[in-house]
Amino acid sequence: MKQDSHTVVVTAGKPAYGGLAVARTESGKVILIKGALPGEKVRAEIQQDHRDYFIGAAAEIIEPSTERVTPECQYFGVCGGCQLQHSSYREQVRMKEDVLLESITRAVGDGVKLSHTFSSSEHWNYRLRGQFKTSKGRIGFFREKSDDVVDIESCPIMSADVNTLLARTRSLLTSAVKEIHISSGTGASALVKLRSEMATRETPHQTASAMTKAGFSSISVDTGKDILQFGEPSVQLDLCGLKYRVSPLSFFQSNWQLNNIVVKFVADYMRDSAAKNIVDLYSGAGNFSLPAAQFSNRVLAVEENPYAVQDGIKNTRINNITNCEFIEASAERFDIPGNTDLLILDPPRPGLTNRTIQNVLNNAPDRIIYMSCNPSTFARDLKKLLGVYNLVSLSMIDFFPQTYHIESLAFLEAR
Repeated sequence: MKQDSHTVVVTAGKPAYGGLAVARTESGKVILIKGALPGEKVRAEIQQDHRDYFIGAAAEIIEPSTERVTPECQYFGVCGGCQLQHSSYREQVRMKEDVLLESITRAVGDGVKLSHTFSSSEHWNYRLRGQFKTSKGRIGFFREKSDDVVDIESCPIMSADVNTLLARTRSLLTSAVKEIHISSGTGASALVKLRSEMATRETPHQTASAMTKAGFSSISVDTGKDILQFGEPSVQLDLCGLKYRVSPLSFFQSNWQLNNIVVKFVADYMRDSAAKNIVDLYSGAGNFSLPAAQFSNRVLAVEENPYAVQDGIKNTRINNITNCEFIEASAERFDIPGNTDLLILDPPRPGLTNRTIQNVLNNAPDRIIYMSCNPSTFARDLKKLLGVYNLVSLSMIDFFPQTYHIESLAFLEAR
């Protein structure tokens, strides 16, 4: 890869994953441009020269799109957290729809259409969890492609409660603190990650005491060697009328308002399918499993994170659910029972491993619900599954307005 700094004037075309726009230079070489919207004429600075394409950034907007807006965040373009604040929200949604369909079309061919789009009614202050980095008295997010921490006072995509807690946390920073995850629900939780080389035996207890005084009810301190827990074990959220408790070490969807809408949509499909035996791989603390248990005979919730499994078991108890069993295991090592008639898949960004795909195809449940956070790996996996299944519904979900992140949801039924 050669570095270059010259500029070219181009017209941006279709959007690409990562908050980029695709254009071509006069020589016909593709350039992926950061900071440009489809249809805009821009002067782009070429930052990287690859054999088949350039990567660049919009240095000047010559002819702006009617969808271009002024970013609301003073840190936009410096902090690496958001990529699309220069676009209207309706254009953000349209671009994400295009990127998702482009990814799937490249993998499986033409003819795929979106059945639904779930956009966020709240474009700002929607996140109930933030993962903040700290360094030399600064707290915030990494600069793009860097481990340099951009110091922020508040983040406009975080909820008001998270921003209030962030402000209180600033005065508690010590050189031993590396990272703080702040979550808000009924109560507030924190996961504090320490620099093990700077922490003493007393540091976790001192940190937990300070966080308690700042208003956190549930605190976990990761020393790098072990994890110590203080206060309440978890905070509570409402999951479509169910009590949903999550500890600082469990994942939950930070855009909770939209998560509830999506969960209801999925639950309605599961209920209408009359599935009796459901397996939920990558179940977390039961985001889909708990609602599914209300109208099925048995749900097996499979999760590798032991803290999420513990939370899931507690969630079954506080909701008086007796037909949902949480199993601590990786998806790769879990053998899907032969009587499974509906399988839920919600893997991390790398998608499904070959072993998991083969496990699914060997058992071939009647229906599959696949939730993905990566269009590329989702399209790859979908191509393999469509050898046995029909795609009956495809949705784009915008859990993360102002960023390039895209979630997708597919309902598949055996031929």
